[in-house]
Amino acid sequence: MKKNYAFLFLLIVFSARLKAQQTQTRNVTGPGSLIGSSLIAGSDFVIQANTGGRFTDKGAALEFAIPAGTDGLNVWGQGRILTVAQNQYNGDATGKMILGTRRMMNKYGTAWEWYYGDDIVIDGAGNVGMGMLSPAEKLSVNGSIRAKAIKVESQNWPDYVFDEDYKVNSLLEVEQFIKTNKHLPEMPSAKEVDANGIELGEMNKLLLKKIEELTLHLIDQQKTINKQGKQIEQLLNK
Repeated sequence: MKKNYAFLFLLIVFSARLKAQQTQTRNVTGPGSLIGSSLIAGSDFVIQANTGGRFTDKGAALEFAIPAGTDGLNVWGQGRILTVAQNQYNGDATGKMILGTRRMMNKYGTAWEWYYGDDIVIDGAGNVGMGMLSPAEKLSVNGSIRAKAIKVESQNWPDYVFDEDYKVNSLLEVEQFIKTNKHLPEMPSAKEVDANGIELGEMNKLLLKKIEELTLHLIDQQKTINKQGKQIEQLLNK
């Protein structure tokens, strides 16, 4: 009898431990599926983060994280994350979507539990930043770009320089401008470039314009040289 009680006791303990080790799962299928709330309508798939009972300075309200060292068979030194940031402080990552890897805590003032770096940021206006929190353009990159080709669309290409009524500044006028401003006419100064950078399309237009103007000066000089050569030849033949 005692053996039966002992066996029954061990069976209960084993069953309890087995149940404790099992992870409860829930399948989510079909249109209109929801995780976290059934109050949001009109979407096929909705994931709602906890909207109350949390500290807003403890990182993002909604995160999809792969912690370091848990990505299948590969051992990674850094975790990866897609996160929608939320924080109570000004100048933080609120309202932006961030993709990246964990490199430091309290990134951009977003407090403690962040698993991302400043890899890719998408803000509410659709601007994309790489290596920065607040991109001002549709694509802002804080670093180098390597590409096979870059196409820049431009208008008003300076073929008008070769029109008959186009007035080319004389070399004397160009010289006086350079002495006063220390750069070519219409070209940005070094100070302006340091502050604002350059627009590739506009800069290529300006450079081509200067080359075309210089070509016109060379043509005029060649005509003058040819004329002087004939005059010298006539003097020698007298």
